Amino acid sequence: MPPIPTTIIVGAGRMGRGLGQLLVDRGASVRFAVRASRSELPAPFGLRTDPATYRGGRWIILATPDDAIRPTAADLGALGVVSRTSVIFHLSGARSTSDVLKPLRLTGAALGSFHPLQSLAVPATAVERLPGSFVGIEGDPRAVRAARRLARFLDMTPVAIPEDGRAAYHAAATFVSGYVTALYATAVEIAVEAGVEARAARRMFRPLLEGTVANLGLLPPARAMTGAVPRGDLATVEAHLDALRGEHRDVYAALGRRAVALARTLPDPSPRLDAILRTLSGKPRSRR
Repeated sequence: MPPIPTTIIVGAGRMGRGLGQLLVDRGASVRFAVRASRSELPAPFGLRTDPATYRGGRWIILATPDDAIRPTAADLGALGVVSRTSVIFHLSGARSTSDVLKPLRLTGAALGSFHPLQSLAVPATAVERLPGSFVGIEGDPRAVRAARRLARFLDMTPVAIPEDGRAAYHAAATFVSGYVTALYATAVEIAVEAGVEARAARRMFRPLLEGTVANLGLLPPARAMTGAVPRGDLATVEAHLDALRGEHRDVYAALGRRAVALARTLPDPSPRLDAILRTLSGKPRSRR
């Protein structure tokens, strides 16, 4: 495979640094465009406002916060560093290319998005985590071809995301990553309130979460789901609700109702799902 073109990464956040590290490790020519000197970057850098920083770079990746993509695109246009031979990617999962890269439309450059479906709290983990991950792509035909080429270079799997579906697609990704993290923190809080030592509470659910992820790799979600709801264990659901208060109880009930809907798709759903749903919806409990 021929090497990819020299790539300029604008911004040095976690995903930008992670992508840069992986590209460098795979032999790509990379340069960062940053606001000020940075010592921890995995590749040479120059100032964003210096046209020389972009010299020789055919691909430019805007690795900025979502709200900064359009202003950054406008800045690049004003610098005169984008031409018809350029390919510009942004890393946002939710924003449409036609919107955030609109300031560059008249340059003739190919405009597109490259959104890695991976969580990089620590940029150095990109070398292990990005290969094998999926990446959402969208944009002009030439940009999409370049995005597929970049994905192959990084051993990632590209998935086309329709422009009008990007916000919903990104919301789905948020459920899997950010909201799972929030749920984990909620579980830790509940365990600590129940009397579990805080350090143990932060660690003890990790093997359970890893087992759940492993199950999802083997089975569809309905069959991978375990616990009181798919078993039809009404008494346990009632005990859980009795033990929880406030927001914790509300979150449990909302997710429980979603679990009931999922459990109904099983080949032999529990006959107690209706009673569980009534309980989770706050309706009076029927006598048993």
